[in-house]
Amino acid sequence: MIIEHSSSNPIELKTRLCQIVLENRISSIETLSEITGTEEEDARVALYELVSEGSLNGSFTEDGSRFFLSDIKVSDAPIIGPVDLGPEIEVQDSKLSKTVVISGIIMMAVGYLLRGLVAMGEIIVNSGSVLFMIGLAVLVGGWMMFSKINPPSNDRP
Repeated sequence: MIIEHSSSNPIELKTRLCQIVLENRISSIETLSEITGTEEEDARVALYELVSEGSLNGSFTEDGSRFFLSDIKVSDAPIIGPVDLGPEIEVQDSKLSKTVVISGIIMMAVGYLLRGLVAMGEIIVNSGSVLFMIGLAVLVGGWMMFSKINPPSNDRP
């Protein structure tokens, strides 16, 4: 933005303001006064005179800090409403529940092997039974975790 030196000629100021407002669509009177190098009140008075002469069609805001043109063009493009894509289906992470289910199956298999195939002593048989039952409990817990995950359904409303 180049700030020009203030000129004492009000006609030149009006011409410059009219050109800036029409070409650049600047609405802030503070910015307009900085560009033309004049005081805000002088820019406001010059804009008011341009409106009363009919050179510019527009209006000031209530506080007088902005000037808006009234010849703003409205687009002929059709208004497109928001597109409804339907309910969003989130992909659930089932890694933990699958790991728990697989751990339960492995514990049951190891317990079965200890109980049935390696039956060297009563302590090993009992430990195999305990491991099998704990594996069964872990398997059921994994199934419950997996059932709480809401899988996406194919039903679309």
